[in-house]
Amino acid sequence: MLPLPCDQDALSAEQIIRMAAALGLEVSHEQQTAFLQSASSLDLQAAPGSGKTSLLALKLALLANSWSSPGQGVCVMSHTNTATEEIADRLRTSPRGKEFLKFPHFIGTIQSFTHTFVAMPALRAAQIQVRSFDDHQHARAAQRLLTVGGFRFSTVRRWLSTTYSYDPLAVFRTMHYVFHDDELALDTPTGLRLGHDTESYKQLLKIKHRLAQMGYFRYADMFAIAERHLHNNPQVGAALRRRFPFVLLDEMQDTSSAQERLLNRVFPAGDVIVQRVGDINQRIYSPDTRKTAARASSFPQPHAMELSTSRRFGPQIAAVASALTVHRRQRIEGGGPDGDLALMIYDDSSVGSVVSAFERLAAQRIPHTTLHHRPPRVLGARSSKGTTHRRPQSIDCYLPGYARASTPATTASFLHQARQAQKLWQGPGESAQAVQALLTATRSLLDVTEINLQAQDQAIPHLSGLSRDPRHPHGRLRRAFLDILEGNLTDPAIWHALTGPLIATMDELCGGLGQSRNAITELLAFHDIDPNGEINTHDNGPTASTMITAIPGTIHNAKGETHAATLILECLDKSGHIYDVHEVLTLLAHGRPPAEASPRVRDTAQLLFVAVTRPTHLLAMAIHHDRAQPLLPALVSQGWQVHEVNDEPGYAHH
Repeated sequence: MLPLPCDQDALSAEQIIRMAAALGLEVSHEQQTAFLQSASSLDLQAAPGSGKTSLLALKLALLANSWSSPGQGVCVMSHTNTATEEIADRLRTSPRGKEFLKFPHFIGTIQSFTHTFVAMPALRAAQIQVRSFDDHQHARAAQRLLTVGGFRFSTVRRWLSTTYSYDPLAVFRTMHYVFHDDELALDTPTGLRLGHDTESYKQLLKIKHRLAQMGYFRYADMFAIAERHLHNNPQVGAALRRRFPFVLLDEMQDTSSAQERLLNRVFPAGDVIVQRVGDINQRIYSPDTRKTAARASSFPQPHAMELSTSRRFGPQIAAVASALTVHRRQRIEGGGPDGDLALMIYDDSSVGSVVSAFERLAAQRIPHTTLHHRPPRVLGARSSKGTTHRRPQSIDCYLPGYARASTPATTASFLHQARQAQKLWQGPGESAQAVQALLTATRSLLDVTEINLQAQDQAIPHLSGLSRDPRHPHGRLRRAFLDILEGNLTDPAIWHALTGPLIATMDELCGGLGQSRNAITELLAFHDIDPNGEINTHDNGPTASTMITAIPGTIHNAKGETHAATLILECLDKSGHIYDVHEVLTLLAHGRPPAEASPRVRDTAQLLFVAVTRPTHLLAMAIHHDRAQPLLPALVSQGWQVHEVNDEPGYAHH
């Protein structure tokens, strides 16, 4: 183990107390202190809202305070720009912490680490000029090769046209390199059975090699290219270990098998200090990553440290979260504000009133300033309907037109959110929350695209990641937001002029919106609604001026967020067999751990765990009356309050 180039007492109790006070942080649990003082490799399993990011920033600030080496640094990696920017943002508040944002240190995503230090040097050594890292361009280039390749690719061309039931572009968008048996091999879409000894596979591999020579890659290719480079050049890994004697891996639960293999090759156990931090119970994946997710990482080891106290929510929500810990059973202690549990009971005629009833309930239960600070959110597992006739299937069933903006009532969705953000902007001291509200709304726009979650996070960063430089796309995104916040949002011509730059910048950040551009344009269309909101109210309840519109979005995109109130909409799973909220509430009512349920129900509980752990004050779930009735006695005894949704918009009663 290499000694760290800092004072021996850098992580002492005295230094922790002093630095925490300087940064305005609270260290009140033994678990926190034990992690901060550790100077050896470890795993830390951190419950949602446990202050993990603050602890990571505090630990780095402690190390930075006496770091003395000009050539060695810390290496901090996570999965999204959002996560790494949040850590960097915390370090900027410490005078010495800022030094960790410069050479020789590295703070970035696992993807950017792989690119910077291994994959891109390998491609430059091979004299390959990269043209793009884009799934669609990769697919189009592959299709061109297939078309002009003549007899060379006749077998795979025939096979794709006769045995593959989808557009061949789907194969080219998803096939990528893997490092297998000391060479680059080809991984093809899930369910596509293609032996490596077949002529079709050999021709696909030739196409892939040709694409690489031409400079067309997918981001997934970089891990295999990097792994091969490290295998063939062990001195590269040795140099990185000398450069980085301390490695901190954040959000470790989302590390795939390919990423973990690469990290283990660069930083094998015992050579450097590797501290891995995350929450295995928040390990969720988009459909395009589930194949590699099934083989995902060894985190956390059985002897891992634990942060089990959440400051986000109180005992009521903590009890629900604890019951839904799928991958590793963890009793989460609620150290935050006391909260409410609510069941929004709807029937076939009132499904369209669920969201407005939730908004009304949130306004009744939560202080207005709290709702303004952390606006309520409506989350669902799916954004759009499938082919089955069973309803409700998705967010779109509760908010008709949400997925494709097919009706005037919801083409105003983004406009309404912009108006709510503008109120924050015009209020005292709420400017950051206003920009964050537009960031959240913009991420929701991407739900209608085929852009994967990692690419979405890179495109729409955390607030601290918005550059002020107009030459940078994120700087132009900030400018678009500021123009919206300061603009006249009641004039259709002005609104059109304001959203044009936003669409152009999103297109640039996402490497092209493709066919989704029209859907996003529709979602941004102007609709002449009451500037104060679209909510119908009653004389005995909150008024429109005291209610805040809940922003809808998928559970995947809400990961890492904190809301004052969260509504989880009951959605049909993609198999068309089970309703997610019903299955989870059944587990809770019967006191049955998810580990004893079917794989499909476990996946459902795993996803809803992320949504359950977002709110501070109010957790609500929507469930159909017929599915709710057998469960109500048990759920009410556990503290759930029942609210029946009337078919009159905005109305709910006990």
